[in-house]
Amino acid sequence: MRDEIMEVIELMWREHGLITHDSAMEKRAPRLATICQGKITVVEKAMV
Repeated sequence: MRDEIMEVIELMWREHGLITHDSAMEKRAPRLATICQGKITVVEKAMV
């Protein structure tokens, strides 16, 4: 399972750039991706 998760993280990094689990960085990011029950959801955030 660990390897599968790392593959998903690497794929997201290649497609979308920086990836972090740090909530302080999340507030500054233009996109938010979540993984829940194996499904990846990417949300574009409005930047002010």
